[in-house]
Amino acid sequence: MMRQIYLALKEGLPCPVARAWPQHTPALPGCVFYLKQWERHSAGTVRLVIAVTLRVNTPEQGDTYSNLADSAMRRAGLALMSARDDQEAQTGFYLKILAFEGRAARGADGTFALLPAPYALNINILIDGVKMKDADEVSTQWVTQEGRLLRQVRLCYFFMTENEAKQLLGAANKTSLALTFRDPSTAGNQSFTARCLSASAQVLYEQAGILTYGPVTLILQEV
Repeated sequence: MMRQIYLALKEGLPCPVARAWPQHTPALPGCVFYLKQWERHSAGTVRLVIAVTLRVNTPEQGDTYSNLADSAMRRAGLALMSARDDQEAQTGFYLKILAFEGRAARGADGTFALLPAPYALNINILIDGVKMKDADEVSTQWVTQEGRLLRQVRLCYFFMTENEAKQLLGAANKTSLALTFRDPSTAGNQSFTARCLSASAQVLYEQAGILTYGPVTLILQEV
């Protein structure tokens, strides 16, 4: 279970990730985490709290990294329950202190694994029938254009690999496209022909010549 959390944070953060051990100085920027609380509930299930500390150069970097950590932990089935800013007394480096809550269950092999969060939405976005990565944020609204009432969808991704960004932006770069998505407000599927109103992608970091993007934002409007 702790390896699940380690891998989620390692994939989602552009900095070293490690278990919190007092004899080791964390990297800068860096992320350390540990099991803060463990409570047995019904047979075979537990409630757990994971503490995450982000050690960063600036408060703004802390905000960026905390958004990425939240996104990574939500994908793993953990919900953000508290957050605060702090500062390392000895060095003056900035800290972002986060706590995440989740549930785990004992499997047939006797080990515990995280349970999917009941609040997690599988938005299930398809463009021209091709499944896209689930967005971190989805919002919909109605807009009026030349007397017509049209649907507009905004997709935002906090973290995308280069290939994921190419797939999404390449699919959206068409005169028209077939959009199917699960509306988070109604939990029902919607499908309509749309066009891309705007798209933006910022480079989050580069590592070994590979670019990672975030945020990536796409606004699609019905035609």
